[in-house]
Amino acid sequence: MARSDPGEAEYAALVEAMETDRPACRDYEFFTADHTGAAQKALASRLCAACPLRDLCRDYAEASKPTAGIWCGIPYPRRNRKLTP
Repeated sequence: MARSDPGEAEYAALVEAMETDRPACRDYEFFTADHTGAAQKALASRLCAACPLRDLCRDYAEASKPTAGIWCGIPYPRRNRKLTP
């Protein structure tokens, strides 16, 4: 049986959902930012609060533990903390 990468299934679900719903952050570079300032964090928090993909994004972030960016309104990397819905 092939071994999958952490978050692979969650990422697939997120990508599939993005075919019908576009994430609120689509025009921002939150996913790859190595450093995010207070203004970016506040904007991401507002965008993510109303995003239809919020739960899928959270699931992916929890499973894959991204090394940078903002996922589900939460700056990464995070250490030893669970996201709340």
